[in-house]
Amino acid sequence: MKKIFLTLFLGLALNAVAIASSSVTFVVRNGIDDPTLKTNIESQATKLLEMLNEAQEAGKNTLNFNGLNINDEARQTILLIWKYQHMHVWLDEGEEEAYIEETVLSMRGNQYQVRNIPMRMQTVKGEAKKEYNEVSINFDRRGCIVDFNITMSKQQYGEILKNAVDVEDEYNRKMLAHWMDQLQTAYNMRDMSFFEAVFSEDALIITGKRKMVRQHTDARLRDQAAFEYNVSTKKEYLSKLAKIFNPKANPQINILFTDKKYRRHGGNPRYYMVDCTQHWNTTSYSDVGHLFVIWDFKDPESPQILVRVWQHPDDTKKYTAKDFVLPN
Repeated sequence: MKKIFLTLFLGLALNAVAIASSSVTFVVRNGIDDPTLKTNIESQATKLLEMLNEAQEAGKNTLNFNGLNINDEARQTILLIWKYQHMHVWLDEGEEEAYIEETVLSMRGNQYQVRNIPMRMQTVKGEAKKEYNEVSINFDRRGCIVDFNITMSKQQYGEILKNAVDVEDEYNRKMLAHWMDQLQTAYNMRDMSFFEAVFSEDALIITGKRKMVRQHTDARLRDQAAFEYNVSTKKEYLSKLAKIFNPKANPQINILFTDKKYRRHGGNPRYYMVDCTQHWNTTSYSDVGHLFVIWDFKDPESPQILVRVWQHPDDTKKYTAKDFVLPN
């Protein structure tokens, strides 16, 4: 009898820990006045995060969205990420429940966004490495989940908005931050349709490469770094991406953008330039380099990439907007 009781007690205790570690309390700090919308955002964010926690703890390869108010696009985004990376709300050592309190941001298209949700990401195949990331969730004015992305840190986001020169610039920077988040997410979930849509048909993709050149000096032979650049069209770049995204070649992909700096073009405010550090980690290849991107906001709802340049970190010659002729 004692053995049965002890087994039952341990089972209940372990179950309680599992439930506790899945539990999330999500609270809207400020940003919206509508009490119904506030309640809906808190409820849907909590349900989504708890669902992800429970699925990750159970090792599930499928997700159950029952009870969630979520559109098809957001559902497909989460499923694509989940196919390669499982997610769980980040818990510090000793924590059994997650408490998240964030401000709601107003976005274009009557959308609202909560950012800086800390997550533990773990690849499904390959190296069982757990990475810290932050995600954002977008809602419509009814509180329906309409988007989900892996995002930059709160500190980076604050620095980007701090440098805005006027209200319009601040708003565009918010949108650009969101699009850079989507770009990072698209790499991680291998979303070829996103790259097809976001790169302009006339996009220039430039990739730098370091090579060592042996030079004669008065003293001795020495190797000196030289850099060469490969220019690709959109079609060529997407063809290369498709091969990289093949799960057989790369079961693990984790791409991260850090140290972002945004600038509005001085001569034409429809263009924005982004400089950042790209951390590229796949099963077959890893590197860190400087990424330069020019975004065209001619259509603010669907901006496109005109230029993407990757350079080796040792390359002192950095590309700028002056190196390109941009349409008026």
